[in-house]
Amino acid sequence: MQRFYHKSLKPSDLALLETAFYLIRCTQWSYEPLELHIKKLAYHFNKAIYPDLDQYYIALAEAEAERAKAKKTAKQSKGVMTVEGIEESIPLPELPPLTEAEKQLYADFEEYTKLYLYSLPCFTSKFTEAEQKGIILTLKTHLKERKNAPSNRGKDNITDCYSERKRMLSPDYVADYLINNFKVIKIEQGETKLTYYNGETYINGNTADGADVIEALLTDIRTIEPLNPSVKDTRIPLNTDNLIKSLNSKIRSNTKLAPSEYLTCLNGIVHLDRDKIQLELQPFTPDIVTIYQYRANFKPLSEIPAKTVNKIARYFDYLFNRENEIEAHFQELKGRCLEYCSTILYRGQRFKKFGFFHGSHDGGKTSFIEKTLFSLIPLDSYSKIPLNQLHERFAISGLVGKLANLYDENNFSYGREGLAQQEKLKELISDGQKIRAERKNVNAFDFVCDARMFITLNGYLNITDKATEFKMLYIPMRGNLNREECIPFYPDMNNQDERDYIFNVLLQYLQKVFNNYKTTGEYFTKSEYIDSLQHEAEFKTSELLNLLQSWITETEPFKEYPYGQLISERNKSLMLASHYCSKFNEYLFSNNYRMKVTQYTFRSALVKSSDFICVSIHDSNYRNCTYSNMLIPKHYNGVAVSSYPEYKQAIMIERAQRTKTANIIAVNTKGAYQDIKSQILSSVI
Repeated sequence: MQRFYHKSLKPSDLALLETAFYLIRCTQWSYEPLELHIKKLAYHFNKAIYPDLDQYYIALAEAEAERAKAKKTAKQSKGVMTVEGIEESIPLPELPPLTEAEKQLYADFEEYTKLYLYSLPCFTSKFTEAEQKGIILTLKTHLKERKNAPSNRGKDNITDCYSERKRMLSPDYVADYLINNFKVIKIEQGETKLTYYNGETYINGNTADGADVIEALLTDIRTIEPLNPSVKDTRIPLNTDNLIKSLNSKIRSNTKLAPSEYLTCLNGIVHLDRDKIQLELQPFTPDIVTIYQYRANFKPLSEIPAKTVNKIARYFDYLFNRENEIEAHFQELKGRCLEYCSTILYRGQRFKKFGFFHGSHDGGKTSFIEKTLFSLIPLDSYSKIPLNQLHERFAISGLVGKLANLYDENNFSYGREGLAQQEKLKELISDGQKIRAERKNVNAFDFVCDARMFITLNGYLNITDKATEFKMLYIPMRGNLNREECIPFYPDMNNQDERDYIFNVLLQYLQKVFNNYKTTGEYFTKSEYIDSLQHEAEFKTSELLNLLQSWITETEPFKEYPYGQLISERNKSLMLASHYCSKFNEYLFSNNYRMKVTQYTFRSALVKSSDFICVSIHDSNYRNCTYSNMLIPKHYNGVAVSSYPEYKQAIMIERAQRTKTANIIAVNTKGAYQDIKSQILSSVI
């Protein structure tokens, strides 16, 4: 297209011409569709030179209609005005004359299009010499006469054109072509999917049958040869369903992905050879099957501009609080975080750890992970499934084909649900273990989870299972990026240099992780300082629990709590978590504790240290349909409850039993019925 650059042509014009050429390739198997698109191509080129071409055709049609009407009127009235007179009085609009540069542009375009046509394999092999000359003549005529674009009733794709002309393609023939030229294969990731090679990596579809992959391929075909008329199945229509069936019948075995040591980036394939100090870049090849292409270039750090290096270095300074940390501690904090983050470049669960990023609000942990780190991986290769949904039926299927999952500011639930969620997380990060997943309206399947797990939380993680806690890698984030001086140093991940730099830094840290294992048997560097920070965070949580228990013992805050009642307008305030949180903060203040807990922290601690669970209940009758956090007992008359519906059911069962008892009393002792019944039922509303 660049050879047609001219002041008359805008980039949008060039894009339009490119589309027109593309249509020629898509309809190259029969004469009439090709002729049709040649006419359209000539029209698009004329319109690029004359932007007002459509208005010209409208004006031309109107002028010709006026001439015809004037001629008819003159003939009927036997007027003296001649045809020449009518033409002079109603002149036809004319296009401005071509400049010399534009004339040359037309000549170049005509010649280039002829060469383009002769480059199509089917043009010279299928079309007769007379048909070839006819196509060329059509091009010349429409270029010269500036004719309007013809219509084919909106049929521009391969299938429609062939169906219209009753010239069908064989799906078997097309399947063979796709397999040979686009390396179409089947890859199993729990679900078996059709995949094709785009010259750099294999493209995986989102649909289970691979229909989206096939549609993408059909629009990307460039030179498919016409079918031999002698083949018996020439009448089989080319549609996606038939083509998928043919591909599945021809591709009988699944292809395994290349080992995780192979990373496909923008400029080649990096082999993570742990025995080599220097990594090497290999050229793209379809023999190394990868489906993830990292959005960065592999290059030596020395080739990165110094401006970029200094900017990212300052960003890390703020992220890991260099100004307030001893240098050794700063390096430990930075190293712990980047070691774990580097593992996102390695597919699978070899490391058997999940990262817990713990830090204060506005510390920059979430923005670093989601906006900086995740910008290095394909856009659709990470998910955000909350921790408290891990045990739900269809949630796990969202991890299929993902490289990472971010649990942003959500914690495990309490009680049995929390244990189930911890068990599921532990299962997900077990190396090589197959996990059962389900999608709606699809059969259940097994897959191996490749996703690296990232948990960000301001408070400490609520882990009650020791085995799950053992798999946690504690990553303290002690920086504060919510400051004006930090803004200029935020990474711009649309800047390729900055993206390349962070990518290659992480590659170095990934090598360090593997070297650690070789020398110590542990992937991640040990740090006494980070261990002390973790113990401190745990202690603060346990100290709060002790204070809470003291408050409960000394003040008996729940002595008026309506254990045996459902929530009503009358007792609602006595069941609100916010009510007791205020009482607890008053207790801390009165005992000279210089701290104040949030409602979230209070609820979490209360659930750990008492016989309550906290539930969020929709207040449709109160406060204009808001949600209120209510406390309910973990046990009701010996019945274990984990949710409000269970609590409500337990109360309803007891009410029914007491009503039954009262009715029995009424039958046997009619005189005392009313007194006894009111006494029994007054304790349970």
